[in-house]
Formats: sequence, structure tokens, C-alpha cells
Amino acid sequence: MKSIQICLIVCLFLLCGFINGFAENTAQSSVDASEVLYTAYNIWYEKPEKIWCINYKVGAVLPMGTEITGLKFGAYRKYQTISFKTPKDNKEFIIFWNQKFHPNKTVEDYVKNLFPKKNFQELTSGFNKEEIHCIKSGFIQKGISKAAVLASYGYPPEHYTYSLKNETWTYWLNRFKKIIVTFDANGKVVAVN
Repeated sequence: MKSIQICLIVCLFLLCGFINGFAENTAQSSVDASEVLYTAYNIWYEKPEKIWCINYKVGAVLPMGTEITGLKFGAYRKYQTISFKTPKDNKEFIIFWNQKFHPNKTVEDYVKNLFPKKNFQELTSGFNKEEIHCIKSGFIQKGISKAAVLASYGYPPEHYTYSLKNETWTYWLNRFKKIIVTFDANGKVVAVN
């Protein structure tokens, strides 16, 4: 009986250490929840405000340049989660982030790409009218730059597009259908299949 009690105490001690370590790691990953950030590109979401890190092009769109606050990191089942609010309409969103779609990237890297401190005007500085129209409408067409594609569709998942220097980028329209964007040597879209 005494050995069981000792075993339970050791297990409890280890569990407390694990929980404290998890809380410390979570705190290190957190950012100032009061900081105002913006969406770097259009983000598609499904009701109720669920966003998949692969950014399927289904559901409603949270436009590029949308102000966000209350950024927090967490976990749900096999996913790391990123939650935030949009103060303009007081909605809460949660991104389900899965490492397998973003090899060699951390959730913090993903967040840095997704939520800069620049607003829409700052983010679109240097884009022409046609590119801004594509970004606002959430589509891609021939002739726009790689930067405009990033602003309109976001970063292509790295498990298919290993580098932004590639001539082709692969996106998912939904869970079953992909779209391939091809660029010329100048980084302009030549085909969308």
C-alpha cells in the first residue's frame, strides 16, 4: 500500500511539473493580447468562425487588413490553436494549426506572417489598381505579382509549395480540390489551373 502511495505522489509531482511547464511554454508563445494587429491576407472561414491553417477557399472571407486583437495560443486535440477577435464586429475566431501542412515552420512563424502591425493601406503600398481589385475580391488572375497573390490567397501550404521562389504554388479551394498558380520569370501569374 505504501508503494502505491509513493507512486501516486511521484506521478502527481510529475504531472504538476508537466502542467507548470506547459503553462510556461504557453506564456512564452503568447503575445500582448491588447496589441492591435491586422490580417496580412484574405482568410476564409467556416461557420462558426473556424479557420483551417491551410486556408481553404470556402465560406466567408475575413478581408486582408482586418484589425484583430486578443491574440492567444492554445491547443485542441491534435491541433495548436490561435484565437483572436475582430473589434469592428466583435467576432471571435479560432485557427486550427497543423504542423504537417507547414513543415519547418512553427506556429509563431505562421502568426508572424498572418498578423503584421500594418493596416490595409500600408500592406497594399506599391500594388497597382488591378492587384488591389483582386485582393479586395479574393481572387487571382493573370498578370498580378506574387506579392498580390500572397495578399489575396495567403501563403501556400509548405507541404506542397516548399519555397516562394517556386514557379508554381499550390492552394486548396476545398478539402478535395487544389488550384495551381504558375508564375513567369518576373514573378507574374501566367496561369491559374
